[in-house]
Amino acid sequence: MEAHPDPVTPTSQRQPADVRVLEKSTGRNNKLLIQEEFRGDDPVKLYAEIKRHASARSIETPKDLQIRAKRGLGTTEKLKKKPIVMVLNPLDSLGDNQVEEKARVHLSAVNLTKLQMIHRTAMQILKGAYAFIYLSPEVFLNSHMFQRLFLKEKFLSKVVLAVIDEAHMIYMWGLVASDRAKQLKSHGKIQDLSSFRPGYGNIGAKLMAMNVSTLLMSATCRPQAVDKILVSLKITPDNITFVRGELSRPEITIWQIPMKHSLSSGDDLLQLFGREEFIPDGDIPPTIIYSSTRHLTLQVLRVLNDARGKCGQLSPKSTFARRYHACTGDLDKKQVIEDFESGVFPVISSTMALGLGQNWSRVRRVVHVGRGDPATIFQMIGRCGRGGNPGLAIMFVDPVRRNGKNKVSDFTNHENQNDDDRMDGLAITPVCLRVSFAIDNNLGYIPLSKEDPNVEREVAREIAAGFPACMCSNCVELSPEAVSRLIHMDNYNFERSIVDPANIPALGLNVPFQRVASGPAYRVAKGPLTSRLEEQAKYLPFELHTTKILNLDKARALVIAAEDSQPVTILERLIGGEVVEGQMLFLLDRIAHFKNGDAYLELLATERIQKQAVVIKKAHILLFQQLKARLRPQKSLVTKQELEHKKIVREEAARLKREMNEERARLNREKNEARKRQREGTGCQGKSP
Repeated sequence: MEAHPDPVTPTSQRQPADVRVLEKSTGRNNKLLIQEEFRGDDPVKLYAEIKRHASARSIETPKDLQIRAKRGLGTTEKLKKKPIVMVLNPLDSLGDNQVEEKARVHLSAVNLTKLQMIHRTAMQILKGAYAFIYLSPEVFLNSHMFQRLFLKEKFLSKVVLAVIDEAHMIYMWGLVASDRAKQLKSHGKIQDLSSFRPGYGNIGAKLMAMNVSTLLMSATCRPQAVDKILVSLKITPDNITFVRGELSRPEITIWQIPMKHSLSSGDDLLQLFGREEFIPDGDIPPTIIYSSTRHLTLQVLRVLNDARGKCGQLSPKSTFARRYHACTGDLDKKQVIEDFESGVFPVISSTMALGLGQNWSRVRRVVHVGRGDPATIFQMIGRCGRGGNPGLAIMFVDPVRRNGKNKVSDFTNHENQNDDDRMDGLAITPVCLRVSFAIDNNLGYIPLSKEDPNVEREVAREIAAGFPACMCSNCVELSPEAVSRLIHMDNYNFERSIVDPANIPALGLNVPFQRVASGPAYRVAKGPLTSRLEEQAKYLPFELHTTKILNLDKARALVIAAEDSQPVTILERLIGGEVVEGQMLFLLDRIAHFKNGDAYLELLATERIQKQAVVIKKAHILLFQQLKARLRPQKSLVTKQELEHKKIVREEAARLKREMNEERARLNREKNEARKRQREGTGCQGKSP
């Protein structure tokens, strides 16, 4: 419905308002005069007149109704229907971030979390109080309050666009429940990434019921994922339009560093952070450290605690590092995000639960530990460098994955890769990392050769687009000297450190924290030991004349540790400390006295004889096995000859038996013939006269 003004004429010369019906099929204008003269300014009366004429003309094909009326009539009705854009978010924190951004530009928005989706909010939405509503798939599919709101025609008439933000999560969260996907190691590499919200796979049917346009937005959506997403949303390829932007981030430098320590220890992070007295908390580049599990986020804080040389990093009010994951409380999540944005602390230890879609200009550095899905890592490293300044992405990669592909030669087909192959390929590829991420995003595989035609085309495209030369670790080798200097990086030399890390100025005694290798753990022994050690353990409580100070179990642990020549500090810890002054010296003296006694020497000789007997027995068993293995071929040969001889004997016996049977049969025939002739002769004699 559109409002059109009358020509500028004197009021006395104005004609009554009329209605024109415009037919779409022929384009002809059929002028339909309103029988009752209408000169009023009341739009309600005008709408009633339009409705009367529209209902009077019952037509089969749809036609437009165009009104020529006084200026201002009709615009009031248009303002009453305020449009709503509905956005599906993968994370509630992302919705909160988007609401804050809309508030900065004076746009009304609300994030419909489970606690926010109440009756009052639903009524405000129906009244058009919000232009943007953000909600998760759980609220969209399972909330009874939203279901009642969704079924109202008034709400559906206001929704003009449905947006699915981070649409690749439909593939990663919604379609990962298939049997084949459950076996993929890459989905389990990041705890808050795997099938976290399977409701993403069931939103297609409900979106179809809305009958509005759908906008899918994603920065990492491979062709394989696009096909699966379209099938899940029941969208045919001819009903979708793709708009591709530039996804490569030339302002981000990517370094890949081999891990020297286990993933569970997190000690590789010690080479990035030095002591607080050399680099204060405020001078540390704002950093997000992504871990694969929620437990590792806490371990990262412990490692940072050791690296900084002070306690307090585990405190929720720390001015250096805090953690964030899916199970963090809502108030704590909000506090962490607000304090990080305001510069209270520079480092966040997080899982994938943080950062998805977050638009933070403060983040300068992103660290990821361990192998992971390339598309997910690309999302992570995209958190830095958004403030117009260069960003740095550091990936600590374990050089060998158990049962994985750890060499280029392990890949039989470089272009046909599943998710696990892509994860392994990213860790070992010699191709530029910026090019590798671009090809994976567009073609769905990690290139493993610089001679790949797709690699050459991508390099030529980046040159034509005016990209600066890539400074990733595959293009410019990161020397061990450069890695050792990363501990001196701060806000003042950050950009210079990215270009030339080997020449970062050293800060005196700012060296990485060195862990002291711990010795073997000795615990209170339970159960009998060998005869020699058991007699020695029983001897110690006997010498003390009591078992209250030293019982048998502690004596056993003490004997085992003394046998390995452990220091006195460990021995004291095993017995729970000295009860009486000089107790440890007395026990050591008794141990030495027992070892010099005849009983100990006799037990030692007996033990030596027993060990020799065991060695001789093992030697006899080995000799018997070798002899048996050596005689086995001869036995097989003898057995074969015997079988052949038996076969010949059986054949000869069968031949003789056949001959005997034939001879017996011949004799029987001859005997029968003789009897027959004899009977015939006897008969002839009886008939003669």
